[in-house]
Formats: sequence, structure tokens, C-alpha cells
Amino acid sequence: MMDMMQFTSRPTMETIRNYPTIMDIVEYLAHVEEQQMRCNSPLGVLPTWMYRMRQPGIFTLVVNEETKMPVLVPGARRQMVFYRGQSGEHIPCVPSVWRGGRESWKRNELLSRLQTAEMILVMQTHPVVQFMAQTPIKYTNSFGQTTNVIVPIQYDALAQHYGIQTRYLDLTVDKWVAAFFASTDQQNGQYKVHYSGEDFDSQYGVFYILDRSESGVETMTQMGIFPVGMQYFNRPGRQSAYAMCMHSDVAFEQINGVIPIYFRHDKVANETVFAMSQQAMCYFPEDSFAGVVNRIVNRADQSFAKDSVRLVQRIYYPDLGDDEVLKIVKDSNIDVVDDLSTSFAPEELDRDLKEWEREGKDRYLQHVNFMDIAPFPI
Repeated sequence: MMDMMQFTSRPTMETIRNYPTIMDIVEYLAHVEEQQMRCNSPLGVLPTWMYRMRQPGIFTLVVNEETKMPVLVPGARRQMVFYRGQSGEHIPCVPSVWRGGRESWKRNELLSRLQTAEMILVMQTHPVVQFMAQTPIKYTNSFGQTTNVIVPIQYDALAQHYGIQTRYLDLTVDKWVAAFFASTDQQNGQYKVHYSGEDFDSQYGVFYILDRSESGVETMTQMGIFPVGMQYFNRPGRQSAYAMCMHSDVAFEQINGVIPIYFRHDKVANETVFAMSQQAMCYFPEDSFAGVVNRIVNRADQSFAKDSVRLVQRIYYPDLGDDEVLKIVKDSNIDVVDDLSTSFAPEELDRDLKEWEREGKDRYLQHVNFMDIAPFPI
């Protein structure tokens, strides 16, 4: 088994042929996962509750000890080990809102918040989202105790996954998800296999590993990492996603504990990963929400409704008044109009509600794991 820790330095033209492919990295991580499971259980068999927590596609309902709010934690073979795959190395590795010239950051962040606010307002008109916000999940544990839980939506992280630039960086606990992003490029909103070009930079990518499994789960909240969870619009759920809240003066590769594994792009390996994702459909399921956010982000005129500005004030500028926030928006050459210009189409709402009532709700609950153990401090 190839030791990946020898590939933490950037390759050169002379050494790149010795570097692993993305499939080699996945194979290595699978081996580490198997060894970890054997360590956890001398018999090689995990207790049922632990097995469920490690099953991809299953989300365990736990309580955040800091906020006391319920969250849905994605199943992972190794909890507290995070991955991020990139088809090319980007230095510095920073959230999308801080890419580009520093002089544009302030306006970019304001625009991001306005887009997120409009996304929230439109999302809250969806009947299934309304149902989930008003109807608690009821479950009874093995001691006969019944609990009602409403899982809040992580709106900012959801915005990030649907194309709004934010101050969050995407992480995952699924090695295959990270491998997908490491072996593909986004072209005109679609993900395609990455093929090496003549320039050397296109011939290698980087696979980041951030291991917090040994240092304790209490460090995750301190680092600003949180699970996005499973939601009705479930792109982040399919990606076993976590979000990391970043500061503008810190790059991901500079964070203590982040290990870069460099790999060489190989046509067959990249095509294999892409095929296993069903040409990206596993991680980017079709839903009506994608079209809504796309219309918000790509609108020709940068104008937002008064209600969006008011929501931005409540969420992001609680110490400022409505008029002060309105002035900030207008000073940034962003127009304010009376009504929202984006909405779901009536036929989309009707179709989504019927599908939810027919099988969507039951399918959602089948992916939720309820534990009888103590709250998980994340």
C-alpha cells in the first residue's frame, strides 16, 4: 500500500510520474478506514448504533451542546475526518466571496447576504419547507421516551451549495465526494471530467485531509466546522457536507492540521470517479430550488426587494437600523425594489408537494438515525 504522506509536497516535472492517482488516494483511505474499524472492535463488528453513524447516506440526529439545537450528522466511515478535493491547487485556498481583488470583498459579502436573504424568503414559500418547519419529527427511544424535534436549516451553508458566494468553505466526510471534486471541473454550471492540458499546473490536483478524530469533537465547533445536514433540498446531504466558517485573513492550507496530498491527473482514474458519481447526478440531484437560486445569482440587474434588505438587517446587521442598512446597500450601487422578482413556478410547488406526500416524507425519515446515547458535543 502506497504511503500517501510522502506526497505532501508539490510535484515537479521530474517527480510527477511517481505521484498517486485519485483512485490510489481513495484506496488508501479505504484501507485506513478498515484498519480503524478493526481497532474499534476486536471482532470486526461494530455495535448497531455505531454502524449506523458510519453508514453513508444515514444522518444521525444529535444535539449541539453549545447551541442546544438539533443537527443531522452525516454518516461516515471515520467521524471527524474531513476531506476537500480540488482538481487544481489554489493559493490561497479561501471561500468564494473572498476570491479576487481585496477591494471587492466588502461588496461581494453584501451581495452574498442579499442573495441569501432572497433565497430564504423564496424558500419559505415552499409548502414542504413550511411543513418541515412547523411539524416536528417524532420518535420514541428504547426507553419509551418520545421526543419531538424540528431540525433548523443552515441557510448560509445551503446557499453556498447552490451557487451563492459565501464565507464558508466546503468540506465532506465522504472520500468519494472529495474525489469527485478533485477529478472534475465546473464548466458553464456543469461538472465535467478534468483532463490534463499542456500546462504543468493542469497535470496535478490536491486532496486535503483535516483529521480531528484524535483531538476530540470539542475542537470542531471552535474551528467553525458544522454539518450542513439533510434537508428537503438535499444537495449538501448527498455530498455528506460540512461547512467551515473562514476569516478573510486565514487560508485553508495554513490551518494547523490540514494535510495536502498531491496527485497526478490520470484520464482513466478521473473518468472512473466521474462514472461512479453517475455523471455528477449522485451529488447534484435535480430539484426546483437549483433553478430558483440560479435566477437570483445570475439576474442581469442587481436589485433586491425591501423585504430582503430587512432580513439582511435582522440576520447580519442586528446593531444597525433598517435605514442604515438601506443606505449601505444603495451606496454599493445595488437597487432596492418593492417586491421579490424570483419565485417558484406554481407547477413546481404542486409537483414537489405531491411527491413529498406520496413517498418523499417516508424516504426522508428512512435516512434519519435516532440514538439512545448521550448528546454529541458538536
